[in-house]
Amino acid sequence: MVLGGVVIGGPAVSAAPDSPVAVLVVGSVPAASQDVVVSELLVGLGFVVVLVDDDSPDLAAMVAGYSPNVVGVSSSVVPTVVGASLRDLPVPLVTWEGYLFDEFGLTAGGGGNQGETSGLRDVVVTDSLHPDHGAVVGDSAGDVVVGAVVVWSAGG
Repeated sequence: MVLGGVVIGGPAVSAAPDSPVAVLVVGSVPAASQDVVVSELLVGLGFVVVLVDDDSPDLAAMVAGYSPNVVGVSSSVVPTVVGASLRDLPVPLVTWEGYLFDEFGLTAGGGGNQGETSGLRDVVVTDSLHPDHGAVVGDSAGDVVVGAVVVWSAGG
């Protein structure tokens, strides 16, 4: 079924054959509210979004079967279920699940926290050619306000 540019529970990507495809691996379908926000953002950028449950059999083959332009792995997934299964896909992969950073080769392994910083509020995009440079909420210097004081962590 296709609902507002988001494919739910089926291979109906042909609904918009000229649009780029983003596969969003989530903890459950229907998606949690934070995953709906990401889906809507991607649809607004012109992507057809395919939601794939992290419990899907042969997750990597299912994701690859959609021929995505990008894969997102939500923090709503169960890290031990996803593991390193998506690491070698031949497309850009983005995750905000810190416990997958070592499985995806983003930090050293070892099962421990690879670093944490608290009290931060801004993300600084230093490349003036980057599409997010000063584009979200910020200034011409590239400070992008994330809206709340958060803890940034890496690894898990």
